[in-house]
Amino acid sequence: MDRRSTKQKANGLHRQREKKLAGGDERPEPAVGVEAIPDAVLADIFELLPFEERRDTVPLVCKWWSRLTVSEPHIWKHCRWDGQERREDDDNSGEMSGTIDWPRVVEWFIARAEGVQTLQVSNFEFRFSPEVPTFSVLLALLCPSLRELRLVRCKMGRDSWMGLLCLQGLRRLDLLLNDRLMSWRSISHLSRLTNLDALHIEYVNRTFEYESDIPGPITVPFAQKLTTLRLKNFGDLKAIVPSWCFEKWRGMEMLDLCGTEVMSLTESISVLTNLAELHVWTQSKLPTEISRLTNLRMLSTRDTPSLGALCGMSRLRELEFNLNRAFESVEDLQVMSGLAMLTSLKFKWPGGYFPQELTGLSALRYLDLSDDSLSDLPSGPYLDNLTELDLSWNGFSQVPGVLWRASNLVRLSLAYNDELELGELAVDAILEMEDLLFLDIRFLEDKQWTQASFRNLVRLMEEKNDWLIVSADRTESIDEDEDF
Repeated sequence: MDRRSTKQKANGLHRQREKKLAGGDERPEPAVGVEAIPDAVLADIFELLPFEERRDTVPLVCKWWSRLTVSEPHIWKHCRWDGQERREDDDNSGEMSGTIDWPRVVEWFIARAEGVQTLQVSNFEFRFSPEVPTFSVLLALLCPSLRELRLVRCKMGRDSWMGLLCLQGLRRLDLLLNDRLMSWRSISHLSRLTNLDALHIEYVNRTFEYESDIPGPITVPFAQKLTTLRLKNFGDLKAIVPSWCFEKWRGMEMLDLCGTEVMSLTESISVLTNLAELHVWTQSKLPTEISRLTNLRMLSTRDTPSLGALCGMSRLRELEFNLNRAFESVEDLQVMSGLAMLTSLKFKWPGGYFPQELTGLSALRYLDLSDDSLSDLPSGPYLDNLTELDLSWNGFSQVPGVLWRASNLVRLSLAYNDELELGELAVDAILEMEDLLFLDIRFLEDKQWTQASFRNLVRLMEEKNDWLIVSADRTESIDEDEDF
């Protein structure tokens, strides 16, 4: 076939195709580029992006996308604002020492206020002009739509606290406070947020032993119909929870007073029949009426010498207690042995041994026995299903031989046992744990290993270097990161 006939055939096919298209026999394929995506769908995609990308990147791509970031309010349903990120570097030093362009901040929120439902504000100081009036203006702008507000490491003055009271539609409020003086009167004003469903106020970087800046005793004033209340790390506040509060909280699911000293809990707590999680550190025994909380899944308490109140909590899954004295009676231990569905136990007491009565808790997955002055472990079904075991800061001189039963362990800590030595049989047992992914044998810098233990350490490091942690710490303090 010559070139002329080939060209004629190609032209004929082209004319046939044009004819079919003109007659409607065949339709062109639709465009599949980003320009074919409807605005509403594209806005839904933008909503899934991290806030910084939505704010700083999307509007710069094209005019179409920039227009969408203003015309589609739900793109900004979840927002965050960090004072350290938004400061202008006045002296080009690279440090966050500059000022914030507050008019620009307000202008940005004015254009998007209709869609903001959840807002996190971090690292701002709302105590002086112009920050205080600007903060109040922002809250007033967001009042109709805002449902959840989280303030992280913000320094609050009295006037800025009062600005929160305009958010009458707010359902959840989280306040992570710096370790600074804050009047209880300012905090108690939050009881005026009548539609609040969840309230979380916590002092960061504090321990329970912290001496409170707020003179006690104080009365917890929150009469809203809360489902979640967390007042954490207020120290020796000597809080009093009145009976009328419990009556208002009948639908409560979580009460967390961890790190806040409570003088006592009244029997009125028994009305919280929906309560699933309770963290309380009280000066006195838990009331026996707590046994009526049959839906409780998690209980954390300390300085409670009698655990008879646990009777009847058959659904309890997680238990944490820190006793400063031994059990007063065998009945306490027998009550705990009946918690057959317990999967997590953090056990702190000065007894120096693991009670035999607890060895039958075969449902345990997590067991924390750190800093319990233990030198040995009993055998029992409690080891059979464990996936995480913490034996740090005890007096073990060798790896407990009963760990052969804990064949499902994923994480094991033997850190900071000063007398610990590693025998060859112990290393064999550890290496046979097929599921083990994390082993911690940290030790203090002045620890002296025997020659045999050192050889076994080297063997572990050679064979399981991917999950073995062996290191020397210079001090006895350990930094632990906690997820807020």
